[in-house]
Amino acid sequence: MSNTPQSNKVSSNDETEASPQDKSKLNIKKKTDTYLKYSSWGYTLFGLMLGAIIAGQYADDYYNLDKPYVTLSLLGIVIFAKFYTLIKDLA
Repeated sequence: MSNTPQSNKVSSNDETEASPQDKSKLNIKKKTDTYLKYSSWGYTLFGLMLGAIIAGQYADDYYNLDKPYVTLSLLGIVIFAKFYTLIKDLA
């Protein structure tokens, strides 16, 4: 008996060529991942805006401001930052 390891080679056809069904599944998975990525973007924006509104109203009340300067500023920052990240991801 020989102590040399046996090579477990896979045929080159299995490694290099994917069946049309496998390519179709990969294409569907890629489209689904993209859809989920950008559909969650809206929920994230909503959550951040809600947080900015709550924090801004608290700050406006704390500093006894007549107009919601802090609330509007925070909303502007959140919207700008979120759209910046969206454009950065698309580029």
